[in-house]
Amino acid sequence: MKPKSAAPGWVADGVGMVDTGGYGQSHTVACYVVKGERSAALVDVGYSPNWRQTADGLAGLGIAREKVEYIFLTHVHLDHAGAAWEASREFPNARIVVHEKGIRHLIDPSKLVGATRAGFGDQSAHVGDMRAVQPERIWPAREERYDLGRRSVEPIFTPGHMPGHMSLVTDDGVLFAGDAVCVKHGGLGLIPAGSPPVYDVRGAVKSVERLEEAKPTVTFAPHFGQYPQTWRELEHHKDAIQSWEGIIASKVNEGLDHGRICAEMRRHLLQEAEMKESDLDGYSSEVLLGRLLGMTVEGYMGYLLAPRP
Repeated sequence: MKPKSAAPGWVADGVGMVDTGGYGQSHTVACYVVKGERSAALVDVGYSPNWRQTADGLAGLGIAREKVEYIFLTHVHLDHAGAAWEASREFPNARIVVHEKGIRHLIDPSKLVGATRAGFGDQSAHVGDMRAVQPERIWPAREERYDLGRRSVEPIFTPGHMPGHMSLVTDDGVLFAGDAVCVKHGGLGLIPAGSPPVYDVRGAVKSVERLEEAKPTVTFAPHFGQYPQTWRELEHHKDAIQSWEGIIASKVNEGLDHGRICAEMRRHLLQEAEMKESDLDGYSSEVLLGRLLGMTVEGYMGYLLAPRP
Protein backbone atom coordinates (compact mmCIF):
# COMPACT_ATOMS: atom_id res chain seq x y z
CA MET A 1 0.00 0.00 0.00
CA LYS A 2 1.29 3.45 -0.93
CA PRO A 3 2.33 5.38 2.19
CA LYS A 4 0.56 8.56 3.19
CA SER A 5 2.30 11.78 2.22
CA ALA A 6 1.71 15.44 1.51
CA ALA A 7 1.73 16.63 -2.10
CA PRO A 8 5.13 17.77 -3.47
CA GLY A 9 5.46 21.51 -4.02
CA TRP A 10 7.69 24.54 -4.35
CA VAL A 11 8.23 25.92 -0.85
CA ALA A 12 10.62 28.80 -1.63
CA ASP A 13 12.14 30.38 -4.71
CA GLY A 14 13.63 27.46 -6.63
CA VAL A 15 13.29 25.11 -3.65
CA GLY A 16 10.99 22.11 -3.83
CA MET A 17 9.97 19.66 -1.12
CA VAL A 18 8.84 16.06 -1.51
CA ASP A 19 7.26 14.22 1.38
CA THR A 20 8.82 10.76 1.12
CA GLY A 21 6.16 9.10 3.27
CA GLY A 22 8.75 7.73 5.69
CA TYR A 23 7.43 5.20 8.22
CA GLY A 24 4.21 5.11 6.17
CA GLN A 25 3.26 8.54 7.53
CA SER A 26 3.12 12.07 6.16
CA HIS A 27 5.32 14.93 7.42
CA THR A 28 8.06 12.67 8.78
CA VAL A 29 10.94 12.54 6.25
CA ALA A 30 11.52 15.18 3.55
CA CYS A 31 13.59 15.28 0.37
CA TYR A 32 14.46 18.75 -0.95
CA VAL A 33 15.47 19.95 -4.41
CA VAL A 34 17.32 23.16 -5.31
CA LYS A 35 16.90 24.35 -8.88
CA GLY A 36 19.48 26.53 -10.62
CA GLU A 37 19.55 27.92 -14.13
CA ARG A 38 21.72 25.08 -15.46
CA SER A 39 21.05 22.14 -13.15
CA ALA A 40 19.45 20.92 -9.94
CA ALA A 41 20.57 19.34 -6.66
CA LEU A 42 18.80 17.05 -4.23
CA VAL A 43 19.23 17.22 -0.47
CA ASP A 44 18.67 13.76 1.10
CA VAL A 45 16.70 10.96 -0.53
CA GLY A 46 14.86 9.14 2.29
CA TYR A 47 14.39 5.45 2.97
CA SER A 48 14.71 2.89 0.21
CA PRO A 49 11.12 1.54 0.45
CA ASN A 50 9.83 5.06 -0.27
CA TRP A 51 12.06 5.84 -3.23
CA ARG A 52 9.51 5.29 -6.02
CA GLN A 53 7.14 7.74 -4.36
CA THR A 54 9.98 10.22 -3.85
CA ALA A 55 11.06 9.95 -7.50
CA ASP A 56 7.46 10.43 -8.67
CA GLY A 57 7.22 13.53 -6.49
CA LEU A 58 10.38 14.99 -8.02
CA ALA A 59 9.06 14.24 -11.51
CA GLY A 60 5.84 16.00 -10.53
CA LEU A 61 7.91 19.10 -9.79
CA GLY A 62 9.30 18.95 -13.32
CA ILE A 63 12.81 17.85 -12.32
CA ALA A 64 14.33 16.25 -15.41
CA ARG A 65 16.48 13.15 -14.85
CA GLU A 66 19.45 14.52 -16.77
CA LYS A 67 19.39 17.89 -14.97
CA VAL A 68 20.19 16.60 -11.47
CA GLU A 69 23.90 17.32 -11.05
CA TYR A 70 24.37 16.69 -7.31
CA ILE A 71 22.75 14.52 -4.67
CA PHE A 72 23.82 15.93 -1.29
CA LEU A 73 23.44 13.61 1.68
CA THR A 74 23.50 15.40 5.02
CA HIS A 75 24.65 12.09 6.50
CA VAL A 76 24.38 8.37 5.87
CA HIS A 77 21.62 7.30 8.27
CA LEU A 78 19.01 5.36 6.33
CA ASP A 79 16.22 7.94 6.61
CA HIS A 80 18.49 10.34 4.68
CA ALA A 81 20.61 8.07 2.49
CA GLY A 82 18.87 4.69 2.33
CA ALA A 83 17.67 5.33 -1.24
CA ALA A 84 21.03 6.68 -2.47
CA TRP A 85 21.58 3.69 -4.74
CA GLU A 86 18.14 4.06 -6.33
CA ALA A 87 18.70 7.80 -6.71
CA SER A 88 22.04 7.23 -8.44
CA ARG A 89 20.27 5.03 -11.00
CA GLU A 90 17.35 7.44 -11.43
CA PHE A 91 19.68 10.42 -12.04
CA PRO A 92 22.60 9.06 -14.08
CA ASN A 93 24.48 12.38 -14.30
CA ALA A 94 24.39 13.11 -10.58
CA ARG A 95 27.39 13.02 -8.27
CA ILE A 96 26.62 11.90 -4.73
CA VAL A 97 28.25 14.36 -2.32
CA VAL A 98 28.70 13.24 1.28
CA HIS A 99 31.08 13.93 4.17
CA GLU A 100 34.21 11.82 3.76
CA LYS A 101 33.40 9.94 6.99
CA GLY A 102 30.25 8.55 5.34
CA ILE A 103 31.78 7.30 2.10
CA ARG A 104 32.67 3.83 3.37
CA HIS A 105 29.06 3.23 4.42
CA LEU A 106 27.80 4.07 0.94
CA ILE A 107 30.28 1.64 -0.60
CA ASP A 108 29.53 -1.09 1.95
CA PRO A 109 26.32 -0.34 3.88
CA SER A 110 26.00 -3.77 5.54
CA LYS A 111 27.03 -2.69 9.07
CA LEU A 112 24.88 0.42 8.94
CA VAL A 113 21.84 -1.53 7.76
CA GLY A 114 22.36 -4.21 10.41
CA ALA A 115 22.64 -1.68 13.23
CA THR A 116 19.56 0.24 12.02
CA ARG A 117 17.43 -2.87 11.78
CA ALA A 118 18.52 -3.97 15.24
CA GLY A 119 17.57 -0.56 16.62
CA PHE A 120 14.12 -0.57 15.00
CA GLY A 121 13.29 -4.19 15.83
CA ASP A 122 9.80 -5.14 14.67
CA GLN A 123 9.48 -1.79 12.85
CA SER A 124 12.51 -2.49 10.65
CA ALA A 125 10.32 -3.06 7.56
CA HIS A 126 9.94 0.72 7.37
CA VAL A 127 13.70 1.30 7.03
CA GLY A 128 14.18 -1.29 4.29
CA ASP A 129 17.54 -2.02 2.74
CA MET A 130 20.45 0.01 1.44
CA ARG A 131 22.51 -1.16 -1.51
CA ALA A 132 26.05 -0.16 -2.36
CA VAL A 133 26.73 2.93 -4.46
CA GLN A 134 29.44 2.74 -7.10
CA PRO A 135 32.56 4.45 -5.68
CA GLU A 136 33.10 6.51 -8.83
CA ARG A 137 29.73 8.20 -8.28
CA ILE A 138 30.70 9.48 -4.79
CA TRP A 139 32.45 12.77 -4.07
CA PRO A 140 33.79 13.78 -0.66
CA ALA A 141 32.12 17.03 0.37
CA ARG A 142 34.11 20.25 0.61
CA GLU A 143 33.06 23.46 2.33
CA GLU A 144 32.90 25.31 -0.96
CA ARG A 145 30.25 26.43 -3.42
CA TYR A 146 28.74 23.92 -5.84
CA ASP A 147 27.40 25.91 -8.78
CA LEU A 148 24.01 25.14 -10.32
CA GLY A 149 23.94 28.12 -12.67
CA ARG A 150 23.11 31.50 -11.07
CA ARG A 151 22.68 29.63 -7.81
CA SER A 152 25.00 27.62 -5.59
CA VAL A 153 24.88 25.28 -2.61
CA GLU A 154 27.59 25.17 0.05
CA PRO A 155 28.10 22.42 2.69
CA ILE A 156 28.69 23.37 6.32
CA PHE A 157 30.18 20.59 8.43
CA THR A 158 27.96 20.19 11.49
CA PRO A 159 29.01 17.22 13.66
CA GLY A 160 27.03 16.27 16.73
CA HIS A 161 24.27 14.00 15.50
CA MET A 162 27.14 12.02 13.99
CA PRO A 163 30.75 12.93 13.11
CA GLY A 164 30.12 12.86 9.35
CA HIS A 165 27.12 15.20 9.36
CA MET A 166 26.77 18.32 7.23
CA SER A 167 24.18 20.97 6.56
CA LEU A 168 23.84 23.01 3.37
CA VAL A 169 23.11 26.65 2.60
CA THR A 170 22.39 28.34 -0.72
CA ASP A 171 23.92 31.64 -1.78
CA ASP A 172 20.54 33.30 -1.13
CA GLY A 173 20.34 32.04 2.44
CA VAL A 174 18.18 28.91 2.26
CA LEU A 175 19.42 26.48 4.92
CA PHE A 176 18.95 22.72 4.85
CA ALA A 177 19.89 21.86 8.41
CA GLY A 178 19.65 18.06 8.38
CA ASP A 179 19.70 16.56 11.87
CA ALA A 180 21.78 19.42 13.24
CA VAL A 181 18.40 20.73 14.40
CA CYS A 182 15.84 19.00 16.60
CA VAL A 183 12.81 17.01 15.50
CA LYS A 184 9.37 18.58 15.79
CA HIS A 185 6.11 16.81 14.98
CA GLY A 186 2.46 16.73 15.91
CA GLY A 187 2.35 19.39 18.61
CA LEU A 188 5.20 17.97 20.67
CA GLY A 189 8.17 20.07 21.74
CA LEU A 190 11.64 19.92 20.26
CA ILE A 191 13.42 16.58 20.56
CA PRO A 192 17.19 16.68 19.94
CA ALA A 193 18.34 14.30 17.23
CA GLY A 194 20.77 12.49 19.50
CA SER A 195 22.25 9.19 18.42
CA PRO A 196 23.95 6.33 20.25
CA PRO A 197 26.36 5.29 21.50
CA VAL A 198 27.59 8.84 22.28
CA TYR A 199 25.81 12.04 21.25
CA ASP A 200 28.40 14.81 20.95
CA VAL A 201 26.41 17.49 22.79
CA ARG A 202 29.16 20.13 22.66
CA GLY A 203 29.65 19.47 18.97
CA ALA A 204 25.89 19.73 18.39
CA VAL A 205 25.71 23.12 20.12
CA LYS A 206 28.70 24.46 18.19
CA SER A 207 27.12 23.21 14.97
CA VAL A 208 23.93 25.18 15.57
CA GLU A 209 26.10 28.22 16.25
CA ARG A 210 27.78 27.69 12.87
CA LEU A 211 24.36 27.66 11.25
CA GLU A 212 23.49 30.92 12.98
CA GLU A 213 26.71 32.46 11.62
CA ALA A 214 25.55 31.60 8.10
CA LYS A 215 22.64 34.04 8.66
CA PRO A 216 20.04 31.96 6.83
CA THR A 217 16.82 33.56 5.67
CA VAL A 218 14.80 30.37 6.03
CA THR A 219 15.51 26.91 7.46
CA PHE A 220 14.22 23.59 6.16
CA ALA A 221 14.42 20.48 8.33
CA PRO A 222 14.20 16.84 7.27
CA HIS A 223 11.76 16.04 10.12
CA PHE A 224 9.92 18.18 8.97
CA GLY A 225 9.39 21.28 6.87
CA GLN A 226 10.06 24.99 7.23
CA TYR A 227 10.97 26.99 10.34
CA PRO A 228 10.08 30.70 10.27
CA GLN A 229 12.04 33.43 12.08
CA THR A 230 15.21 31.48 11.50
CA TRP A 231 17.60 33.03 14.02
CA ARG A 232 15.11 32.71 16.86
CA GLU A 233 14.26 29.15 15.82
CA LEU A 234 17.92 28.12 15.79
CA GLU A 235 18.30 29.56 19.29
CA HIS A 236 15.35 27.43 20.43
CA HIS A 237 17.03 24.33 19.01
CA LYS A 238 20.32 25.14 20.73
CA ASP A 239 18.50 25.74 24.02
CA ALA A 240 16.70 22.40 23.69
CA ILE A 241 19.95 20.49 23.12
CA GLN A 242 21.46 22.06 26.24
CA SER A 243 18.38 21.76 28.46
CA TRP A 244 18.02 18.07 27.66
CA GLU A 245 21.60 17.57 28.81
CA GLY A 246 20.73 19.10 32.19
CA ILE A 247 17.51 17.12 32.60
CA ILE A 248 19.05 13.78 31.68
CA ALA A 249 22.16 14.47 33.80
CA SER A 250 19.94 14.98 36.86
CA LYS A 251 18.16 11.70 36.21
CA VAL A 252 21.44 9.84 35.73
CA ASN A 253 22.61 11.28 39.06
CA GLU A 254 19.41 9.95 40.67
CA GLY A 255 20.45 6.48 39.55
CA LEU A 256 17.72 6.00 36.94
CA ASP A 257 18.41 3.52 34.17
CA HIS A 258 17.76 4.04 30.45
CA GLY A 259 14.22 2.70 30.51
CA ARG A 260 13.16 4.89 33.44
CA ILE A 261 14.72 7.99 31.91
CA CYS A 262 12.92 7.35 28.61
CA ALA A 263 9.61 6.95 30.44
CA GLU A 264 10.12 10.19 32.38
CA MET A 265 11.18 12.14 29.28
CA ARG A 266 8.13 10.85 27.43
CA ARG A 267 5.93 12.01 30.32
CA HIS A 268 7.75 15.36 30.37
CA LEU A 269 7.17 15.95 26.64
CA LEU A 270 3.48 15.11 26.91
CA GLN A 271 3.01 17.41 29.89
CA GLU A 272 4.81 20.28 28.14
CA ALA A 273 2.57 19.86 25.10
CA GLU A 274 -0.54 19.42 27.28
CA MET A 275 -1.24 16.15 25.48
CA LYS A 276 -2.30 12.64 26.47
CA GLU A 277 -1.09 9.35 25.06
CA SER A 278 -4.42 9.04 23.26
CA ASP A 279 -3.67 12.29 21.38
CA LEU A 280 -0.60 10.83 19.67
CA ASP A 281 -0.60 9.46 16.14
CA GLY A 282 1.20 6.20 15.41
CA TYR A 283 4.42 7.87 14.31
CA SER A 284 4.60 10.08 17.41
CA SER A 285 3.85 7.24 19.79
CA GLU A 286 5.93 4.42 18.32
CA VAL A 287 8.76 6.15 16.47
CA LEU A 288 9.22 9.64 17.88
CA LEU A 289 8.54 8.88 21.55
CA GLY A 290 9.65 5.28 21.14
CA ARG A 291 12.67 4.53 18.97
CA LEU A 292 13.95 8.08 18.49
CA LEU A 293 13.53 9.06 22.12
CA GLY A 294 15.28 5.88 23.22
CA MET A 295 18.24 6.50 20.90
CA THR A 296 18.48 10.14 21.97
CA VAL A 297 18.51 9.27 25.67
CA GLU A 298 21.11 6.56 25.03
CA GLY A 299 23.28 9.08 23.17
CA TYR A 300 23.05 11.63 26.00
CA MET A 301 23.82 8.96 28.60
CA GLY A 302 26.84 7.84 26.60
CA TYR A 303 28.08 11.42 26.51
CA LEU A 304 27.45 12.08 30.21
CA LEU A 305 29.06 8.85 31.37
CA ALA A 306 32.06 8.96 29.03
CA PRO A 307 35.43 9.55 30.73
CA ARG A 308 36.56 13.16 30.44
CA PRO A 309 40.20 13.91 29.56
